[in-house]
Amino acid sequence: MNQYLAVVNHLGQYSVWPSHLPVPAGWREVFGPADQEHVLDYIETVWTNIVPVATQR
Repeated sequence: MNQYLAVVNHLGQYSVWPSHLPVPAGWREVFGPADQEHVLDYIETVWTNIVPVATQR
């Protein structure tokens, strides 16, 4: 079974990332490894405002 991470960048944008690959520069791991469904559930729970942090007022 494939495992994934939830990663977030400095703008507060989230992404699903394969756990067997290095996390790209500018992103950090915040959840996982877990199956894709659980990672997506996590992101849906925590990323309630998809507007990048830099543009929020």
